[in-house]
Amino acid sequence: MGGPKGAAPSELFGAYDIRGRYPRDFTPEVSRRLADVFLSNYPGPFVVARDTRAASRTLETTIVQRLRAERRTVFELGVQPTPVVGFSSRYLRAIGLAFTPSHNALGFAGIKAFGANGESFGRQWRRLRRDFADLGAFSRPHSVRTEAGVPSLPGAPSSKDAVSAYVAHITRDLWFRGKIVVDGRGGATTRLAPQALSRIGATVRELHPTFSARFHGRSPEPVVSNVADLGRKVRSERADFGVAFDGDGDRVVFVDGDGDWVEPEVVATFLHRHLSPARRPLVGSADVSQRCERHARTVRSRVGSRYISAAMRRHRSLVGFEASSHFYLPSWGPNSDGILVACVVSDLLRRSGTTLGVLSRSFGRIVRRRSTIDFPTRTLASEHLRSLIRRLDPPPRPDVDGFVWKSESGTVLFRASNTQPSLRISFEARAGGRLSSLRGDWARAQSLRGRRKSNVAASRGGAGPRARSALTASRRPGRRQS
Repeated sequence: MGGPKGAAPSELFGAYDIRGRYPRDFTPEVSRRLADVFLSNYPGPFVVARDTRAASRTLETTIVQRLRAERRTVFELGVQPTPVVGFSSRYLRAIGLAFTPSHNALGFAGIKAFGANGESFGRQWRRLRRDFADLGAFSRPHSVRTEAGVPSLPGAPSSKDAVSAYVAHITRDLWFRGKIVVDGRGGATTRLAPQALSRIGATVRELHPTFSARFHGRSPEPVVSNVADLGRKVRSERADFGVAFDGDGDRVVFVDGDGDWVEPEVVATFLHRHLSPARRPLVGSADVSQRCERHARTVRSRVGSRYISAAMRRHRSLVGFEASSHFYLPSWGPNSDGILVACVVSDLLRRSGTTLGVLSRSFGRIVRRRSTIDFPTRTLASEHLRSLIRRLDPPPRPDVDGFVWKSESGTVLFRASNTQPSLRISFEARAGGRLSSLRGDWARAQSLRGRRKSNVAASRGGAGPRARSALTASRRPGRRQS
């Protein structure tokens, strides 16, 4: 029996979600097959929501129709941030499906999933991936049935109840008297984030206050290079600070009262100082700044919610984060939640009497640059990673996630992405150092081994390999920087 047209399971299924190009990878046949995989593993009920992309709505409609055709209970939340789906999964005791490719550019679609305990899927994806590939196993979903539609018995929870309960949960006992500029970027947080921050007493000014399937022509990923308009709005409003969220709302970034970018390490160490006993470590992803150790005992983990959460449980940590601006506060819930973190930071700023600008200056400047090299497939990304390791002299050492290469100028971390076919390269100069020096060392380290191999080959009468730049891959993949 032939497989469905679209992406192979190895390309579609990531470490903790499903993600691919739309409609190339998510053909109607693939979408129906994904629905059958969920049906064959989970009897329901299901709770679903989506981000603002047109592709997310189409994918959601296809899968929900399939679920309802098999008479499964489906709670539909509409456009809501991914953390609302995680909360609602536990509130409604349902399997949660968030239709979003997170921060990926337009032209992508994806699905994140949550168990009835509210925790995001991790190892469950392995079984689902195997079942998706085993096409013969799904001539028909198994026979477990529930009543179609949302329960209508008196007192039964509803989709509206779940969203209201979420807002009450993340704002309880928090307060802030000040002005905040909120940029939902046209994504899933556009309406809910201002509502939650207003509930804790903040005066909210909105930037781009309407949903947009194209994120108002901007990237759905808020990084230092594309939040200048938020900084200008903060200055013109004379606000205390500004916040921006990614497309599905599980990440949040901050700018201070001067409109300047606040590094996620500053926010994380501030949260750790006020929410955690000093004896419990701050858990950070492998790519967070080396400067964290100056401000908190830091334990590093692989990048990704599944690995951060596991490390936090191991070390009994109360605060965790990733350099990509995911923050984890298990006292409120198991998943990263941008709106929650914005509310908690607001309250702690009030309690401590400080500002984000003061915190940034006391933390010190981080001199770094991140590059992303995109590939057509994960296989090509892995091949280039192995090639890069072979080219470096001295060779890099394996790290908790990826590989680390060091010189007198600083540190370079490079690894394969867990969510898309790309390589991530992070350059961080030493205190007082310059990125240009570090990048020069990095380029020379690759050509040095190439020259040495060429000399050896020449002495044996052969031609040596040709050295290539680490930021140039075969088939000319795309390159992005932040």
